[in-house]
Parts: sequence; structure tokens; C-alpha cells
Amino acid sequence: MEAEIRMESTPEIPGTVGAKTLAVTATTRMDQLAVVVERLNKLFPETKITIVAQTGKTDSVNNAIAGVNVVEALPGGMLGYGKIPSVKFGAVRALKADIMVVVYNNPSGAGYRLLELAALAFNGKTTLGVFCDDSEGRDKSVFREITLGGIAAPVLMDIAMIPVALAVKAVVEIAYLVAVAIGRIRGDSSSWDRN
Repeated sequence: MEAEIRMESTPEIPGTVGAKTLAVTATTRMDQLAVVVERLNKLFPETKITIVAQTGKTDSVNNAIAGVNVVEALPGGMLGYGKIPSVKFGAVRALKADIMVVVYNNPSGAGYRLLELAALAFNGKTTLGVFCDDSEGRDKSVFREITLGGIAAPVLMDIAMIPVALAVKAVVEIAYLVAVAIGRIRGDSSSWDRN
């Protein structure tokens, strides 16, 4: 079972003490992303936040959130099998993020397993997922620690549910992501082309 940690309690978040850099994925609505960044700024006032955006989204991010750096490293649209080779792992790894944050648009994080795996491959010291919910005036936002072991079963279940031809491609791309995550390959287009 994943540990859920209230956003107001940074001492309880594993691997966050002394964090200097945060990288936050931007694949949700900009208003959701803005709330998460605002909270992260309060929790980690001394950190530098960089948004890891989809291609062509820099202006949208800058219009929604002031004072953050933006790196376009994710392909446009939903991150699915077939798009993994276009993720710019090197650009995000160069940030040397202490904390990598995946922002969900739903409480369970369903539909974000590939992005979680990509986030692990970005090699932050700690990788967290967060869903922000301010409905009814009550903050129900929590962080979840993301680990390779914690997402392996859901990813394998996803593969079991897709057609064979796509499943083969998915297995190859997941193997690639795992190799990047554990440091076996660099994770840029040249390493993909060689494999």
C-alpha cells in the first residue's frame, strides 16, 4: 500500500529534507498545476521549481504560473506507448532534481503509470505523485511516493489488457524506461536509436 502524506507535512515526506530543486510534470490542467506549484512553494520556499512540460506548452505554463523555469521534455498529448522514444530524458536529468513530482488529474493517479515510470527515469532523488483537491473548501491533497516496485504490477496489468502487437511495443518501451531509470543507458534519442 502506498503511503499517503498530507501536503502540509514536509518532514514526513521521504527524501525531501534539504531539497534544493524540484521538477514538476505538467500534463494536467494549468489551474491544477498552479495550485500544486503554489503549495510546493510554501512547503519548500528555498527550492527552485522547474516545470517539465509537453512540447509547445511553455507559453501556457508561463501564463498560468509566474516565476518557474520550463523545460519542454514530454511529447504532446497523452503519454502512451509509441511516444516514449520522444521523451527528452537528458534535458530533465540535467536539472538534477532532488524531488520529481507527477501531478495527477484524479485521486487514484489512474492513467499516469507511464508518466510515473518516465519520472523515475528522470532520476530525481525522490519521486512523488500528487493530486490536489480543494473541493468543498477542504484540502484533500496528498503526496504518494512513487517507486519502481510500486508501479510494476499496474504497468504489467496495463500490458495484459492491450492487443499483442501493441503489447510487444509496450514491453520494449517499458524495458527502455527501466534501463534509463536504473542508469543502464542515457535516455536520449541517440541511445534509443542504438537499441
